[in-house]
Amino acid sequence: ATSYLLGKGFENVYHLKGGILNYLKEVPEEKTMWKGECYVFDERVSVSHGLRVGTYGKCRACRRPLSEEGKKHQHYEEGASCELCYSEYTEQQRERFRTRHRAISLAKARGVPHLGSAARSAKETKKRAREWAELTEEESSSTVLPRHNATSIMKS
Repeated sequence: ATSYLLGKGFENVYHLKGGILNYLKEVPEEKTMWKGECYVFDERVSVSHGLRVGTYGKCRACRRPLSEEGKKHQHYEEGASCELCYSEYTEQQRERFRTRHRAISLAKARGVPHLGSAARSAKETKKRAREWAELTEEESSSTVLPRHNATSIMKS
């Protein structure tokens, strides 16, 4: 960013040692010239002094930052659309976003992962437990998997 601004003709451009996040973390708020929040590329969306989570959220449809004001707009619907993306998607797409949002909310309420390797592991563990439970006594005696492992699979 520094070289870009210098290339555009700005003269008083400085580079912060350790970056902006380090500056916000280390320099007391009363001693900085920083105003506002800093966008970050994770679920926090924005941070302020002391790396406190900022006020911005994220539209779950388009992934753009979303202000508190944006959440009050008529086209904002949690998980489905915001003012910026409402006209970019069809009603069918917004319905798909709603379905995804319900699934994420349900997983969160249950305390289970929704996406990623942890979710795949949990799903695979449940599948194995169901398969094991479906085995008949005759099949279970001939399987290679010892009975004590079925219990550990079901507990996982």
